[in-house]
Amino acid sequence: MVEPTDRDGPVSGSDSAGTSGSAMDDDSVVGSSNENAETQPNLRRRTLLGIGTAAVTSGLLTGLASAGVERKGIQFDRVVDAVDDLGLDPRGGGAISGTLSDVPSGTLVEFPDGTYQLGATDIEVNDRVGFVGTGDVTWRFDSGYRGRFLRASVDEFLFEGIDIDQTSKKEVSGHMRLLIGDRCVVENVTYLGRGYSAGYAFKPHAVESDAVVVLRNVSVPYGANPSVYGGNNDLFGRIGVFAGERHHGLLRILDCEFSDFGNNGIYASRTNGDVQVEDSYFLNNGVTGIRISGGGSWVKRCVVEVDTSKYEGPALDDGWGTWGIKAENEMGHRTEAEYPIREAGCLVEDCKVLLKDINDGGKVGAGIKVGLAERSLTVRNTEIHVDIDDGLGRSTHAVLRSNPYGDWDSYRKDVEVAPKPHSIVLDNVTVTGSAAGDAAVRIVNSEDSVVRNSCIQQTGSNRAGIRVFGSDGTVLEDSNVNVTGDAIDIVGGDVATSGLSYDESCSRDGSTGDGSDDTGDTEPSNVLTIEGLGDTADYAFTVDEALEKNPDQGSINDGDVVDGLTATGVVGSGDDSYRFDATVTDFSLSGDANVYVNGTEVDPANLGSGSTDDGSDDTTDTSEPSRVLTIKGTGERAEYAFAVDEALEKNPDVGTINDGDVVDGLTATGVVGSGDDSYRFGATVTDFSLSGDARVFVDGTKVDPSSLG
Repeated sequence: MVEPTDRDGPVSGSDSAGTSGSAMDDDSVVGSSNENAETQPNLRRRTLLGIGTAAVTSGLLTGLASAGVERKGIQFDRVVDAVDDLGLDPRGGGAISGTLSDVPSGTLVEFPDGTYQLGATDIEVNDRVGFVGTGDVTWRFDSGYRGRFLRASVDEFLFEGIDIDQTSKKEVSGHMRLLIGDRCVVENVTYLGRGYSAGYAFKPHAVESDAVVVLRNVSVPYGANPSVYGGNNDLFGRIGVFAGERHHGLLRILDCEFSDFGNNGIYASRTNGDVQVEDSYFLNNGVTGIRISGGGSWVKRCVVEVDTSKYEGPALDDGWGTWGIKAENEMGHRTEAEYPIREAGCLVEDCKVLLKDINDGGKVGAGIKVGLAERSLTVRNTEIHVDIDDGLGRSTHAVLRSNPYGDWDSYRKDVEVAPKPHSIVLDNVTVTGSAAGDAAVRIVNSEDSVVRNSCIQQTGSNRAGIRVFGSDGTVLEDSNVNVTGDAIDIVGGDVATSGLSYDESCSRDGSTGDGSDDTGDTEPSNVLTIEGLGDTADYAFTVDEALEKNPDQGSINDGDVVDGLTATGVVGSGDDSYRFDATVTDFSLSGDANVYVNGTEVDPANLGSGSTDDGSDDTTDTSEPSRVLTIKGTGERAEYAFAVDEALEKNPDVGTINDGDVVDGLTATGVVGSGDDSYRFGATVTDFSLSGDARVFVDGTKVDPSSLG
């Protein structure tokens, strides 16, 4: 076992996050003021595809009757209107917390347009309750409110289409605590404004091993101050999503954004359950962008970025530090009996980690790190760009596999070292950028590691390529390493090398899957996705032109088969996705799953029926453009303009485009604030401009606006 001369340790104390019980477990509400929060000028605009909410004591709704309804796999006994039936004020004239805590089990509460005041106490919901916005709906904190604003310790809960207004004369920090025994969905939620540098945004826990919690299209772009973490009075830094020891099931985080948090964008590494993060964006988070662990947990098709030139909040401290993605499972204060050993096999796939710029005094340890107390990690089909130098008094690594035999804390109270395997596998990984010094990839005492089919090109001075300490059985093969220092530096250990080159360039492919390149027109233009909800669901469908598995989304395996124009498969808790042309002519589903066509949820019963306008009717499909472009507002005003080369119209199924958003032939112009604008188009986007902050999606996939056209 070889000990490196420099010790692997935390960035600015970042690895100690979460060991304080008060920091992780305190849900108390710190007294709020009676001052009303400032009104957010632009409410979120969207069209919901059907959802619901409500819950608590039986006396409140006596005499109200409505048919039962199912939303997102949750069965509700009744649907009520928050204003007409519950008497809530959509102008913010009275607190809603007490009334919502008295809604009986099995109730879906629909909120019409308006701003609703939360009040000084949190909402305690009963089982099978749902809260859903049916228009432009915002819940607003009292000025200075800090703590939990909603607690759902239930089997089933639904929250959708309601934005959370954290703009205030005094800073606020509110969060939802979810302790779920069966199923919970939180969807289409944006936190407006910038939060206070303590607390959380979400604390989701699937407390049973077969329970599932889903966060979908949740956006918190201005979490707090990313440089505030620890040692600052009561400020431990705010966490975007925290899942701890009570999490035993599955947490899925899909199509979300968590940025500017001081204590991890997602902190979900010290759990007993799985965490799966897909199609999401993370910018300038302190400590770590995404932090997970164990087999069954993964990060797929995400962008994790550090670039403080994009930061617009309060002044950054000069001693903060961060990592991009980190796998670790250190629980040295628990025994193995109290906290069982996680399975090996954490995964990062189809991601981009971009380390571009950090303020003076800031530190970045690595783009992807495997901590001392993690067993193994595979990184596949991923791009890492590193321009940042001199983190930790040395350079920033693209990939760091820390020493699993290191002396910083222990894996468990009674288990000093995590059980093998200790490997890291880099497969088809690209490393680029101008970082100088040390090594792009550093592997320490990690037996049977692999670097294959990868390309490393770093242009900074004295930059090594791959540096391996110990690590018997490691293989470096079929890769290019083009650096200014030693390409391969092996310090002890039995390491095999073959098929290496040292002078090729490594390209950064920013256009994959964005639909803007004419050369990609040979691919089918529509996307059909089947989202598993935890239980096994079988599906089969047929299209009338071109069908293939979608390499940009989902995890289709050998049991999911494409045979000509027909596909069959099974989903559980993941997604299966396909590309196709023209229309779906037949679709069958046995079990519970959500189905999306071009990013829009559809009723599976209508696919192939010839009776709806959801893309299944041959008589209407020929007149509707088949692709979808959506501009999602983040709370700030953003102006856009774009052009396409075939067919353009407003999308009636997504967003709420108004008279200020104009389609003129093959060109569209408009403005978004905290809502969504969406368009249908044919073929490709030939030009796109954006002034302001917004997220852009093509056929349900987030793209870089600068790559369009």
